[in-house]
Order: sequence, then structure tokens, then C-alpha cells
Amino acid sequence: MRQSGGVLALLPLLFCASSGPPIERPLHILFLGNSYTASAGGQPNLVAELLTASGRSVKTSEFTAGGETLRGHLATNRGEVPPWRAAETRKRARAAAATGRSGSLDRARDAQTLEFAAQAGQLDAAVEAGAPWNYAVLQPGKGLLAPDAYGLPGALAEVATRIRTTSPDATLVLYAAWADPLDGDDQPHVDTGARKLARDNTLVFAPVGTAMHRAWAERPDLDLFVDPGDPHPGRDGAYLIACVLFAALTGESPVGLPSHLDTTYVVFPNLERLRRTITFDLPTEDARYLQKVAWSAYGGTAQQESP
Repeated sequence: MRQSGGVLALLPLLFCASSGPPIERPLHILFLGNSYTASAGGQPNLVAELLTASGRSVKTSEFTAGGETLRGHLATNRGEVPPWRAAETRKRARAAAATGRSGSLDRARDAQTLEFAAQAGQLDAAVEAGAPWNYAVLQPGKGLLAPDAYGLPGALAEVATRIRTTSPDATLVLYAAWADPLDGDDQPHVDTGARKLARDNTLVFAPVGTAMHRAWAERPDLDLFVDPGDPHPGRDGAYLIACVLFAALTGESPVGLPSHLDTTYVVFPNLERLRRTITFDLPTEDARYLQKVAWSAYGGTAQQESP
């Protein structure tokens, strides 16, 4: 589990008791999701840089785990093994039993149970530690295409309630990711389900998947994804996501924001031959294209659908 420590038209100010000038208080933004939020430099870092470039003071925190869903985060918070991980363990156990190796799998299952029992209450602690939040960006993970099958409606409502309990004035944003496979035709269905979830839970809808699919269709030369077989965002994809989230958080166009950001990340960190550091120093014309795609996606769909 990784932890770190809308519209934004007006920055909250903390006034001193003296007659001196007001002290600006940073906006607190919580990011909750999986590797689509944490990878390629991390959306908390990228979004914070874009907001800072627009003149805002920002403090971000994240609660992420690779491959996790909102339902899984809630299960872990209860000290339980997340449903998809438990299903994988059961599958391995059946295969092991067929070959007479069930004993080792039983031990692995016991270790997994203890591992997640030790994580009980971590989500609640993260939500409470940074409260009050001004904004929270929720990335559901799997389930937008078949939300009922993944328990997404109930999980999203529960997570939203937990955040609003500590931060009743917080604006919550739904980070609606892209459909996989990338060359399929599922994105409209994903967006339809995500917009309904946003309406039902009074969330701002961030059409990240719409923007990513459009850019992938129009500019396959860009580094939008790790590779066709790995739908995790590449450098340009991560920048595009940050621009969409900037629009959803501020209601403002990202066009004109910097094409260079200070965030860096390392790919293949454990393979010396392939290891390299990625910098966010995009060609100006590529950055402007991505900014325009982000604003078009948000302005064309999200503003009409968000509460």
C-alpha cells in the first residue's frame, strides 16, 4: 500500500489574528486508486505541478495499491483479503490440489491472510490524517465496464461517505479511466456507466478514458501507453491524464500550461541494461495538442454530466 503525504476558483485563506496580510493555506487533495494513479511519475505530483503553475498552493496525498479496486481498498481496510486477490489464491489452490501441492498453498494463503489483517484501518487513517480535504480524486480500477459485477456502486458510495464524514465540504472527482483493450469499442459503455456513478454520488466526472482513446487514435506516435500490450500510461499519457484532472478540479482550460514539469520517473529500475529516467520535457506542440484534447474531452462531456 502506497501512501504519501472543482472548482478551484477561490483559494481558501487563513487569516491571522493580527492586522498582517492573510496567509494562504494549501489546497489538500487526496488521490485514491491503483497504478493508473501512481505510475509514470504519479498523478499527485503531476497535477500538483500544473496547479502550482496556475498560481495555486497545493498539498497532495495518495493512497494507492497496484491493481486494486475501491472494493478491494475497503476490504483491506477491514483487514480482509481483497476479492480479486482471494479469487487468484483459490485458483492457485485448485491447481495445486490437482498436483498434490496443496500444503504449500495453504501456507501461502495463511500468510496472505495475516498480511492483509495487518493493514486493517489504513484507509480510514489516511482519510482522517489529511482532513479536511478540499478535493478527492477517486480512481475505481476495474469495474467501470461492469460496475455491478465488481461491487462498484456500493464501494464508491461508501468511500465517498467516508471522505465526506471528515470533509463535508470536499469536492469529489471520479477519474474514469480507459477501456482495455485499447482497440476495442468499450469506451462509450465505460463512460456511460461512469457518468451515472458520478451523478448518483454527486461527483465531478473526469473523462480520462475518452481523452486517452482520442489521442491514441489521432496520435499513435505519442508515448501514451507503456506499449500496446501494457495499458499503463507512458509519459505523454500521464501528462494528458493530469491535464484532464486539472480541468475537472478547476473548471479551467489546461491550454497554455507548462510543457516542462520537474517530475521524473525511472523505467525498468531493476534492469541495468534497460533502465532509464523519464523526464516531462514535452515538445511544445505535443503538450499543446494534449492540453486541447483534455479540455475538449472535459468541456464536451463532463460539464454536461457533472452535478
